[in-house]
Amino acid sequence: MAAQIPETVILDGRPYDLCGVKGENLLFDPRDHGVTPISLTSDCWRGYMSTYLVVNGMLYLDEIEIGLDPRDPTGRDHVLLSKLFGNLKLNGSSTPGHYENLGYPIALTGGLLLGRGFVNETYVHLGFHPAFTFRHVVELALNEGHVVSEVDRSPEMEEVRKKMERGAWDGAHSLPEWIGS
Repeated sequence: MAAQIPETVILDGRPYDLCGVKGENLLFDPRDHGVTPISLTSDCWRGYMSTYLVVNGMLYLDEIEIGLDPRDPTGRDHVLLSKLFGNLKLNGSSTPGHYENLGYPIALTGGLLLGRGFVNETYVHLGFHPAFTFRHVVELALNEGHVVSEVDRSPEMEEVRKKMERGAWDGAHSLPEWIGS
């Protein structure tokens, strides 16, 4: 299995990989709305890739690429998504299953862990990359989609990498419970 394409969160104009999420009313999953995505590639088994945007302290789903049945790309699933997001139009610059500028509010109450600046030496060919594999890590706390705090977790992740180099890391027990989610 290949490393999976992460969800992206745009914070302060910079793209971050989503490393962890916890809480209630989690992020957007098309299956929760009756849409059945199909795998896009070996590095996207879940069948969709999303980009979220934090604007004025609120979290929104901004863009999603969903693997739609190639035999019916603008059929049932497209209709369901159009009902959810509004009248979705496909044009020459967009492909079936690629929806942009959604502005769909995400009412997450909990937290997000975001990373950017991947440390190449930590690459693993399975699953999603955890927070300690990034140089810059930010923890967001949210209440019904409103960002209530933002904490730089980069120093803690640097310490984890140093412990790993020394062989002194005790695994996920060193990190907050939800980071591995």
